Amino acid sequence: MYLIKLLNPFTLSDFLAHNLKKIRAVKQLNQKDFADLFGLSRANIGSYEEGRAHPKLEILVEIAKKFSINLEQLVNAQLSVNDILNFGEVGDSENDHYKRLANEENNAIVNVPFVSVKDSSLYISLGRTNVVLTVPSSFNADLAVELADTCLTDQSGRYQPGDVLLLNKALYDQINNAQVYAVIHHKKWSFGKLQRIENQLHLVPLNDLFPPVKVDPKTGKLWEVVYFLGKNRR
Repeated sequence: MYLIKLLNPFTLSDFLAHNLKKIRAVKQLNQKDFADLFGLSRANIGSYEEGRAHPKLEILVEIAKKFSINLEQLVNAQLSVNDILNFGEVGDSENDHYKRLANEENNAIVNVPFVSVKDSSLYISLGRTNVVLTVPSSFNADLAVELADTCLTDQSGRYQPGDVLLLNKALYDQINNAQVYAVIHHKKWSFGKLQRIENQLHLVPLNDLFPPVKVDPKTGKLWEVVYFLGKNRR
């Protein structure tokens, strides 16, 4: 059962109209494409977005479930890009280094190269991918990579296989011990925190079941993980 507190009809229309338009823009759907997802007509969506009509509760529930959005937020609040994309911030929330959340309402949307698990070896060989992921530009992401295993899964359970990690190019002489990094090692992605072990730089996974990986700053590219998109929220 779903229980939501609806505001007055005028406010509901304003929020819902904004949110439907916002969802379509972020997901790059026209009115017909959006309507087809829920067995509606383009005219239905147009009337919702213009505030001339309201969807039935079961349609609202379907929309919220489809895009993993809180139902009450959908009808009672103005959704941001982050609310729709469900991105989580990486790192210590009390460290200013990680507080780079976008001002989503004024934030441009950009496409970044996306490497899925199945295309990982191809990307490592060729250094490119034809697939893109749409994200807010202020995330400063150069690349998006799908996590293949549980190397980053610690007690918090934050990172799981299937999560998408947003990466930004980093420099070895500017590393942060609290930051999660990514390197390509032995033709596969490795993720973890950088530590010096016996004067050798290692990438140490958050999951103790995975061994540290030696890193050579002279030969290996380095990325920092700036945001993640949880699979269960996509």
